[in-house]
Amino acid sequence: MRLSATDAARSAVSAGSFPQSWAQGRATFGGAVAATAHRLCRTLVDPQRRALTLDCAFLGPVVPEEAARLEARVLREGKYLTTVEATMSQGGQVCARTLLSFGLPRASDISIAPPPRTLPPRTGEPIPHLEGLTPTFLQHFELTWMEGGYPYSGVKEAVIGGYCRHRTAASGVEAVIGLVDAWPGPMLPLMDGPGIASSVRWALHFSDLSTFHASEPTYFDSRVVMASDGYATTTGHLYDHHGKALAWTEQLVAFFTAKK
Repeated sequence: MRLSATDAARSAVSAGSFPQSWAQGRATFGGAVAATAHRLCRTLVDPQRRALTLDCAFLGPVVPEEAARLEARVLREGKYLTTVEATMSQGGQVCARTLLSFGLPRASDISIAPPPRTLPPRTGEPIPHLEGLTPTFLQHFELTWMEGGYPYSGVKEAVIGGYCRHRTAASGVEAVIGLVDAWPGPMLPLMDGPGIASSVRWALHFSDLSTFHASEPTYFDSRVVMASDGYATTTGHLYDHHGKALAWTEQLVAFFTAKK
């Protein structure tokens, strides 16, 4: 099928590789994969349309330092909403597929905002990046643990929370994507020994980010909604330093625990 000039203008392609510093085990940090997809999709959308939601399916690992291809295309554009799809592949195999919705404000008399969260005093020290012990990508983030147990501590409550911010340059939607995904899954503290958790499907909904500044600390909390047969559904929220909700997240996570 031949593409007209108009059709071709509604797609974009990017190629490159992720540096090893963004590794998460044998794969690339999922937040970096999703943020890269947003960056390319954003080029196809009217700047006045803000990002509303991101839905990313992780089909396989995006290996650091290996050539990757990212293709984005506008699936539909209406008066208020634009939907864009991005597909990342390596070696001819699809590794991740992301859907992003961008929208203009609609006239409405209904306005509901989550109540601001009262944040706890910021105490303690940020988690250090320890080569070989913490994920490689953690060097780009400052996480201060405030709620729940550490991974593999065998606690009974499936919840985590704490302050976080970027150590390196970041801004806007892509900064929020990274902050939400920087935290380990809240099922990991339930494990009393080594285990693995990997995102299968990730949905992220954005509030108005006009007051968000990546240099200021944010607060993230997350909990397990249900878990069985090696899969868990988790939900979480990211707040600015005033307690205003910036984003909501839901994930389906596959996890494995070591046999004893």
